Amino acid sequence: MKTKSRTYKLQFVVGSNRSIIITSYANAPAAILSNDPLTFTATNPHGDRNTNFVWNTDNTMVITGPMISKPDVPFHDEGACTKV
Repeated sequence: MKTKSRTYKLQFVVGSNRSIIITSYANAPAAILSNDPLTFTATNPHGDRNTNFVWNTDNTMVITGPMISKPDVPFHDEGACTKV
């Protein structure tokens, strides 16, 4: 069975000191939780669920939060970031 590739639309600003500031996930404002590794949270626009992202220095990302269909069950997704 072929799994569907997941896409996360992140908007960010790179500062003059080469720091990255995430401004939104899809159209939802993001809040930075920590800088090392870059960790931020935003409300997923599909299902109104809080989603947490950890963007590691090796360009992998771990995403956690509740499932859309079962709000009491967490989901976990991880993989490499790809520029599109």
